[in-house]
Amino acid sequence: MTALQMTPRLLSECLTQPEAEVFIRVEHRCLAITLNRPKALNSLNSKMALAISRALRFAAQDSAIQCVVVDAVGGRAFCAGGDVREMAGVLRESGSIAGHKLACQFSAREYRLDRQIHHFPKPYIALVDGIVMGGGLGLSAHAARRIVSEHLDMTMPETAIGLFPDIGAAWFLNFYPGRAGVFTAMTGHRLNTADGVQVNFAHHVVPKALFPDLRRALIAAAPSTPTDVDHVVAKFAVRLHELNHGAGMVPSLMPYLPLIQECFSAPSAREIMSRLATRAAGGDDLAATTLAHLRTRCPTSLALAVEHVNRAQGRSVDYVLKMDYLLAIRCFAVPDFVEGIRALLVDKDNKPNWQPADIDAVSDDRIAAFFAPPDPARGEVELDFNLVE
Repeated sequence: MTALQMTPRLLSECLTQPEAEVFIRVEHRCLAITLNRPKALNSLNSKMALAISRALRFAAQDSAIQCVVVDAVGGRAFCAGGDVREMAGVLRESGSIAGHKLACQFSAREYRLDRQIHHFPKPYIALVDGIVMGGGLGLSAHAARRIVSEHLDMTMPETAIGLFPDIGAAWFLNFYPGRAGVFTAMTGHRLNTADGVQVNFAHHVVPKALFPDLRRALIAAAPSTPTDVDHVVAKFAVRLHELNHGAGMVPSLMPYLPLIQECFSAPSAREIMSRLATRAAGGDDLAATTLAHLRTRCPTSLALAVEHVNRAQGRSVDYVLKMDYLLAIRCFAVPDFVEGIRALLVDKDNKPNWQPADIDAVSDDRIAAFFAPPDPARGEVELDFNLVE
């Protein structure tokens, strides 16, 4: 029996070996966590989420641990999200009831971990280089401090696979300027380092070449407050205009800002796409391109994404994560998620058969049903944050 399989009683029992999918160890007075699935772009699976959650639980209570430093190996990605192939495979191969139960268990485990990170009582520091998607944002967006490289490539791509931006995204997307959060939730638009600064994801920008030195400095200092983290990082941080040999970096969102203001300020996905269609008919090429892109995404997911961000305004992270869970288990119960994974990642024909296939066919009643309270008669329960694994 491995340390991951048994129920740990001490932090030492949560530590893993360097070859593990997530390498967890204590360095100086820091809990060091390294995602180690480079061939899978460090995507987060259920076992990894459990291992990290257990280590954080004990680290929070251990007075010898002053901070947590999270990074990843591979050079291309911090974390390309939750392992949706794993979930889709479970739904497809384990039978409808058993598969649905396992997929729900993974989502619950992931969302509880996101909450742990958000409320962690010591500095949780994410060193984010390269691709960060979906569940990878769960591991970083809730951090006390996020340090990004010049290679940040950040997106929430869930509407392409029959899901919605989860992991508490509806909470932090509301802090994006204007309705940029709705735009990125619907389109999965990829944000660069300059965008990361603009949308308040990046606390600091540090060149990738300096990440090893920065990490060593953080481990040596073991900062016990976010301000102490800032002091350590200040020696390595740069301004955007200092990147790319002084050429700087321009936010990729910039050309879309007028479109976001006029179209994505609408209260529903249907109205957003209607406004885009009007602008496209008037000769707006960017509106036409954006609309064509949205028409490839799951219509129900688009409607859910907008409604979820709207409802999350002014609400707590805990509220949003509980709603994430309820929406997720209901998405798993309809065909779009497995179909989206098939079309995008398995057969790769990029021809998903969405049900319904058009945004105008997604009724208000259908979306309202996703947000209804849990129905015990259908086996639905509220996400339990107190469950300890």
